[in-house]
Amino acid sequence: MSSENVPPGPSGLPLLGSTHKYFSSPLSFYEDCADEYGDVVSFTVGGNEMVLVSDPELVETVLVRREDKLGKPDFFQDLLEGVFGRGLLTNEGEDWQTQRQMLQPLFFRERMAEYIGIITEYADDHIRRWDDGSAHEIHGELGSLTLRIITDIVLGIDLEEHGVDLRGDIENLYDRYLPQNQLVPEWVPTRDNREYKSSLSRLNELVYERIETHRERGTDDNSMLSMVMDAGAKSDRDLSDKQIRDEVVTMILGGHETTTALLTFGLYALADRPELQDSVRDEAESILSGGQPTLEDVSAFDKVERAVKETMRLYPPSPVVLRSLRDDLRVGGYQLPEGATAMFPQWVVHHDDRFYDDPWEFDIDRWGGEAEEDRPRYAYFPFGGGSRRCIGHSFAKVEAKLLLATFLDRCEFTLETDDLDLQGSMTLQPANDVYLGIEKR
Repeated sequence: MSSENVPPGPSGLPLLGSTHKYFSSPLSFYEDCADEYGDVVSFTVGGNEMVLVSDPELVETVLVRREDKLGKPDFFQDLLEGVFGRGLLTNEGEDWQTQRQMLQPLFFRERMAEYIGIITEYADDHIRRWDDGSAHEIHGELGSLTLRIITDIVLGIDLEEHGVDLRGDIENLYDRYLPQNQLVPEWVPTRDNREYKSSLSRLNELVYERIETHRERGTDDNSMLSMVMDAGAKSDRDLSDKQIRDEVVTMILGGHETTTALLTFGLYALADRPELQDSVRDEAESILSGGQPTLEDVSAFDKVERAVKETMRLYPPSPVVLRSLRDDLRVGGYQLPEGATAMFPQWVVHHDDRFYDDPWEFDIDRWGGEAEEDRPRYAYFPFGGGSRRCIGHSFAKVEAKLLLATFLDRCEFTLETDDLDLQGSMTLQPANDVYLGIEKR
């Protein structure tokens, strides 16, 4: 960057800049930069110019009002496209706008009502399998559950009945985005890279098999896959199998791992606070009342919803949003150059004591009332912002609230793991096993 009006920041090492510190611990690096240098911080990683923007007003200004100046960073695009192809997460321009319009109906309110039955059925089945009075590694348990849910909704199949176990493969794919793995090119024949390629191959095989089945049999099973293929046939777009594959893989991965982490963190926080757990449970029990939940039931949750919001504040599903500057841009009195990567860290903003009292504490009472109304809009943006805000945010919130309420209605959770270690890559995940004791009610 030119020295004129350059944001402050760590100088780092010659040639390497802040590469080592960033990849060693991204979350700590974001915190340290904001604490030491303020709301706009510049540094270099792997030869790339980076700018961390952590003031909510500036985040909104750039991410929303000036999104015409933003694109996807090339280095991150290359990393993502290996798995996601040119799906909604990675595409840009007019093609992306067309994709968004085509896929938006999949998340309309009437579709949400249909998904509730699938979510509830799998949750009931999973709870029945838990041994009363036993301890379970909850992140793995929830990962298996949410993967069954999303593959049924997207592909129209039950993975267990189909004889497929993708949980380990999904973990391998997400491990590719851990900071320490991003530095190793895919072509290097490491064990991790071999496992990554094998896992991607198995996921592709399943998805292409389902696409072929739909094409040959004209299957209409109300799955998202059926809707995507139907929408493509009715529009001017002649979707190739590869394009369909990219869309449904994006839905599966986007609708699985973040929800798994959100529920893991939420149950962990409530297990650590028995009185709060009881209070949220009372509401869940009174609304669910042992019957088949409806969308109106989910909308009636108050404490459950606030518990979900607080979980996403304290443990944001995406710890940072990345964008590339397509043009020079003035932000907070600084001149940011074309080609720099702008970073908007939910991890920093969601824990800023200017907007949240005791920001590292889990407190559902910070939601609702004047305290929430007085905060800047982008003091809380767990699903990103602007036109590229996560298309599935409504589905994610419905699923998370319904599953959390169902678990609390049917079980009591106690903490069996003292410390929660975190790792931030594309999504925020626990870095250690999280055990919870489960007593059925």
